Amino acid sequence: MHCCPVIPKAEWKNQKDGQSNGDGAMETASPRRAALQLQSQALLLLPATVGSNGRPANRTVVFRGFQEGSDKIQIHTDSRSRKIEELKHNPLAEICWYFTDSWEQFRISGIVEMIDHSNPDSLKLQQREKAWHACSVKSRLQYLGPTPGLPYIGEHLTDENSLDSSTSPVDSFCLLIMDPDQVDYLNLKSNQRMTFTSTQSDSQEKCWALERINP
Repeated sequence: MHCCPVIPKAEWKNQKDGQSNGDGAMETASPRRAALQLQSQALLLLPATVGSNGRPANRTVVFRGFQEGSDKIQIHTDSRSRKIEELKHNPLAEICWYFTDSWEQFRISGIVEMIDHSNPDSLKLQQREKAWHACSVKSRLQYLGPTPGLPYIGEHLTDENSLDSSTSPVDSFCLLIMDPDQVDYLNLKSNQRMTFTSTQSDSQEKCWALERINP
């Protein structure tokens, strides 16, 4: 069995527009360029979860950026939605992220942490509040509506003036943080596929083992 190269940072984040090198790996673009491309070309993610009945569930959500200084993916959701119960039952999830212009696909697997109003960690509550204030007023208003998934009983109108932008997040606002442990990268233009598997270095830092596999 051959040894996979180990890289100290989440280089899968920088695969956008990479160039193939001699050993079949990809030369990565700069992190800043990659981040800009990620946010401008594909704002929508498709995370899949598993319900308590064993059935898969998939939906489209908005990419809210990487957590500062890490490879953790941020998503906003309503704490009353069905995905919350699914993640409580099983916190494992997989995101499918496709870039139509470059024909690239990322399948990102990991554990999802839920940060709602009842979280006892003050630092995580600060992260949640920062995420809330980064939302547009229109996005915030959605969390004042009726419970998602329940039968429709009529139009629910919410006045923008009823939402004070300086106040704390409403109870129904939940910040989801996915900590990736495996990434399956496929480039349909170059017909190349690679996996990135999370490992820990001797100093307990997160590293990634890269392996090229058949498409």
